[in-house]
Amino acid sequence: MALSDGEVVARVLGGDVEAFALLFQKYGRLVHALALARTTRRPAAAELTRKTFARVYADLDRMPPESGFRPFLLSVLQQEAASHVRDHGRSLQMLRVGGAESKKASASLELGWVFRSLKGEDAALVLLEVIGRLPPNYEAPFLLRHLEGMNPSEIAEVTGLGPAEVRTALDGARRLFERELKHCVEGAG
Repeated sequence: MALSDGEVVARVLGGDVEAFALLFQKYGRLVHALALARTTRRPAAAELTRKTFARVYADLDRMPPESGFRPFLLSVLQQEAASHVRDHGRSLQMLRVGGAESKKASASLELGWVFRSLKGEDAALVLLEVIGRLPPNYEAPFLLRHLEGMNPSEIAEVTGLGPAEVRTALDGARRLFERELKHCVEGAG
């Protein structure tokens, strides 16, 4: 039987420092995906993830009991990400969707095709740039699916959304993403 976040937090606060690894295992990919969306660089995202979990661990005894662990974690991530961007800037890179391969598909652009046609790093940059145009409620599920490779049930567990909400968010994000990507391709042509 899996422990709830509250039970794990209670264990950590009770001196079981190894229990914190359970929270990292559950939320590490979520924090990393959101950190990568804020920084667009894997090393910066890894450092931001490390800083976030270190700060959460240090401040765990100050977590408001009514908030729950996930909101507390995401609040710390937001603060750490804002600090990182303020200190280092966001590593914006040029979209490379204006190439011949992408232009060929602009009439019938489909998300899977775009990611198969681009190199891994380019696909990630495209995703990170265009995802900034998605509504916040679509961001985490879409990042977890397409950057972290999580399946819908894993996404539901980490985000606290129900299965139907995850499907709606993924479908809505995919449609908006394809529209925004097509707009980028047409603008590059």
